Amino acid sequence: ALFGADYRAAFDLSDGAFGGLYTVATLASAATMLFAGKLADRVDPARLGAAGRAGLACAAVLAATAPHAAVLAIAFFGLRLFGQGLPGQVAMTAIARWYDAQRGRAVSVAALGYPMGEALFPPIAVALLMATDWRGVWFAAAGFAALGVAPVVYVLMRRPPTPAAGA
Repeated sequence: ALFGADYRAAFDLSDGAFGGLYTVATLASAATMLFAGKLADRVDPARLGAAGRAGLACAAVLAATAPHAAVLAIAFFGLRLFGQGLPGQVAMTAIARWYDAQRGRAVSVAALGYPMGEALFPPIAVALLMATDWRGVWFAAAGFAALGVAPVVYVLMRRPPTPAAGA
């Protein structure tokens, strides 16, 4: 939403065309989750989580460098899939595998990620917009996903937590 006017200006899109582009990308991402969600059952959560962050970084670079609205639509697809769809699936599947007695607490802690992101990232994006344009913000997001988040996800998820004594 922060970049809507910029996208419309850069790609000469009407409000309806921009909304349609985003809607199609979102629906395609949701449909893909029907198949990608199965990966969480078959692939190690650490690897899938890190791969998802890498996918997010690639989608952010694509958003920053999109030369045409069709490429922007592909970037939106990747941002929706790797930024909102797959991470939650991986997290909840890992929690279901790793926790038994305190699964509800673990789900609650993991579920805090999205609200925290929704609260923190818009002000950060606005601050970055004061220093650069929307493309620069997407490059910064790509760097953060690849260099900051992906390694942390991999380290945190590489092995199941040790059960507490008496659990």
